[in-house]
Amino acid sequence: MLHDIGKALIPREILQKKSRLTDEEFAIMRQHPQIGWEFLHEGFAQIMSTSSVVALQHHERNDGSGCPYGRRQHETYIFSQIVAAADVCDAIRAQRAYRPDFSPREVYDLMRQEVFLEVDRILDGWPQEVLAQSR
Repeated sequence: MLHDIGKALIPREILQKKSRLTDEEFAIMRQHPQIGWEFLHEGFAQIMSTSSVVALQHHERNDGSGCPYGRRQHETYIFSQIVAAADVCDAIRAQRAYRPDFSPREVYDLMRQEVFLEVDRILDGWPQEVLAQSR
């Protein structure tokens, strides 16, 4: 998936930082959807039009609180919404220097309760054996 292709152009010291990002670093990191869209849209316009839109919109949130444009659910491409859910799942599951990683069940519960209440129809399709796995 190319949704995070813009991260390839974010400075390595930000991407690999072992502690929380500063506000300035976080602002730079939040630019990766726009950078990814520009890279895909301008470089591979015919082949990558869907991927470029997903790269641009995968941090938009259903309530309009996302970036880069604060679009709401009805204003974003359905594939962007699906990739956004997968991206959040991956981010929660990943171990970070400043917090432990979460089990598949904890990821599911966090996404249901706090992050993506609007994607219940996607989460309802998760295989129960995945949720039952322990770390």
